[in-house]
Amino acid sequence: MTEPIFRYDRRMIQKILILGDSHTCGHYGIHLDRLCRQTGASVQTWASCCSSPNWWFEHLPTHCGFFSKDEKGKTFRTPFGVYYPTPDIATLLKNFSPELSVVSLGANMIDFCESYVIATTRKLAMTLLEAPSQLIWVGPPVVRLQPRENLDRLYPFLFKALEGYCPLLDSRPWTWYPPEGGDGIHYTGNIGRQIALNWAEEV
Repeated sequence: MTEPIFRYDRRMIQKILILGDSHTCGHYGIHLDRLCRQTGASVQTWASCCSSPNWWFEHLPTHCGFFSKDEKGKTFRTPFGVYYPTPDIATLLKNFSPELSVVSLGANMIDFCESYVIATTRKLAMTLLEAPSQLIWVGPPVVRLQPRENLDRLYPFLFKALEGYCPLLDSRPWTWYPPEGGDGIHYTGNIGRQIALNWAEEV
């Protein structure tokens, strides 16, 4: 397949859809949402903790946190331990019709096999592109509790799934995790928050 030429002009993008997992529920996603709104675009953000691409088709529930913010700025959040269904991607696209989608998923597939990662990632990417929407996919960050070699193993699968379809932004050069503090995965505390904010700004 011929490599497409991606030209993103924020002056032309009026509607942005942000999808993600627990990192998007936290400082990274909140700041990314803020930055996208600063372009003047209408933005919807939907984040489901523990989610991977298939969750957005299968309506699977999260119990560790759900976050959303609509185009008017109204936010909704569930606490840890409360089950809440991941929205169906077809419904989100029908109700909002984004011109650009920014997807930050992959961290919850770090131990999955290559064929599954490729199939589910590409399925979500194609669904968004056929909406139609331009698409940027953001790969998972560096964390302390997941071995770096497992993250490095995952990235080629994501690149293979998305090659020729959309850009995959590699978050590894932009992220690191402190040797102490936090839960080892999510960016919390003063240092973690700053890492998350910098990550969002790079994206």
